[in-house]
Amino acid sequence: MRSKLLLVPICLLVLLAGCKRQAAVNRDQERQNVLRAYAQLKEAWNKGDLAGLDAIFRPDAIFIDAQNPGKPEHWGGVRLDVQRSAQIIHPVLTDAGQPVVDIAPEGNAAWLATKYHVKVTAPQGVMEANGILTLAFLKDQDKGAYRVILFHASRVP
Repeated sequence: MRSKLLLVPICLLVLLAGCKRQAAVNRDQERQNVLRAYAQLKEAWNKGDLAGLDAIFRPDAIFIDAQNPGKPEHWGGVRLDVQRSAQIIHPVLTDAGQPVVDIAPEGNAAWLATKYHVKVTAPQGVMEANGILTLAFLKDQDKGAYRVILFHASRVP
């Protein structure tokens, strides 16, 4: 009888250990999904691909750019400006020579923070700047892919 009583807590421990391991695997997979969404954003941004950006930004996403600090706008209100600027100044967004600073997926939401470098080729010449990019994502329940709900770019010296 005593050995049967010991079997119950042992089984519970094994079950809990398996759940923790599965949670860690799921979290790693979600981190990869967030990185994939970020890579899609950078690719579309660097190409000036409005359809690609529309696919990654939710229509209700909040967009806060270093060019207009303190003036948040919805993606729908800035998308054509982003496309026009891509055609005129050809901004190229990169990771400032280092990987993403942090990613935190939780449930159907995630955030990503990274240092970025942008190089703009305008009629007046080339301008370069560094900054911090913070993105918040929500997982699209239909497709299971992460889409941007908040884009915040700020400049740093």
